[in-house]
Amino acid sequence: MTGKTHIKVGLLFYVLLSLLVGKIVWLMNLFPEINYDYLSICVLILASIFPDIDEHNAMINTKNPIFKISNRIAYKFKEILKWLTVIIVYLCVSYSLYMHYIATNNSLFLVISVFLILLSLLNRNIGKYIPFINVIYKVLDKGYQVFRKYLYILVFCSLGLYLILYSNIFLYKIWGVLSILIALMPHRSFMHSAAEGFVSVNILVYMTLNNLGYNYLFLPFFLGYFTHLFLADIFTYTGLPLFSLIPIFCNKIIRKNGVLYKILNLRLRIPLMRTGSSREHIYVGLLIIITIIAYYYIGGGSLLAN
Repeated sequence: MTGKTHIKVGLLFYVLLSLLVGKIVWLMNLFPEINYDYLSICVLILASIFPDIDEHNAMINTKNPIFKISNRIAYKFKEILKWLTVIIVYLCVSYSLYMHYIATNNSLFLVISVFLILLSLLNRNIGKYIPFINVIYKVLDKGYQVFRKYLYILVFCSLGLYLILYSNIFLYKIWGVLSILIALMPHRSFMHSAAEGFVSVNILVYMTLNNLGYNYLFLPFFLGYFTHLFLADIFTYTGLPLFSLIPIFCNKIIRKNGVLYKILNLRLRIPLMRTGSSREHIYVGLLIIITIIAYYYIGGGSLLAN
C-alpha cells in the first residue's frame, strides 16, 4: 500500500481502538492509556510508514529532509543535462543548416535553423520525441534513479558504521546494525517480516524509549507498525514474509520443499488488493465507516475522555 494509505489506516485504527478500550474490559487492561498528544500522534504516523524505510522511493525516505534536498538537487542537475543535450544537438543541426544556407543562399535553411535554436531554448521536452535524444534522456533518468539508490545505501551504511564503531552505548550499536540491514536488505524483507523485523524492531524501540524516559510513546509506535503489516500489507498480493534473515542462511542447508523450508519461506497474505489500486480507497472508506459507527454506537471511550 502507499504511504498515505498506511497513515490513514494507522490513524483510523488508533481512534477505533481508543473507542473500544473504553467499553471492553480486557482491552482496557491491555491498553490502559491511549494518548492523543501531539508527540504520540507523530510517533504513530512515523511508525505507520516506518517498515517501508528499506525502500528508497518510499514516503518516509522521499519526505526525509536529507534525501529530499539531495534528490531535488540531483533532479535539477538531470533536467539541466537534458536541456543542454537538446541545445547541443539542435545547435549542431542548426549549424549544418546554416552552412547549407551559406552554400545555397536558400533562406529556408536559415529559417529552419533559427526555429530549431528557439525551440531548443523554449522547450526541452521536445527531445523525448527524437530517437537519438530520447536514448540520452533514458540514460539520464536511469542514472538519476541509480544515484538515489546508492545515496540511500551510503547514508544508512555510514550511519550504521558510525554507531557501531563510535557509540559507547550498546543499544545504539544495535541501531547501527539495523541501519545497515535497512540499507542492504531488499524491500518487504526484514522490516516486513512478522517473526523477525516486527518483533526485533519493536523490542529495540521499547528499550530505546525506556532508556530515554518516553515509555508512553511505545504504544503508538507498536500500533503504527502493527497496522502497517497486519492491517494493510498483509492484504496485498505480495504479502509479508514470516522470516527474512534465517532463510538466507538456512535455505542452502535444508531440503527444498521440505516442511522446514516451507515454514521458513512462508508468506502471510490475504490477496485482496495491489499497491495503489482503487481497492485501497475502498478499504480506507470501510475503516472510516466502521470508526464512525463505533463512535456513535459504542460511544465515549478514551477518545471522548481526552
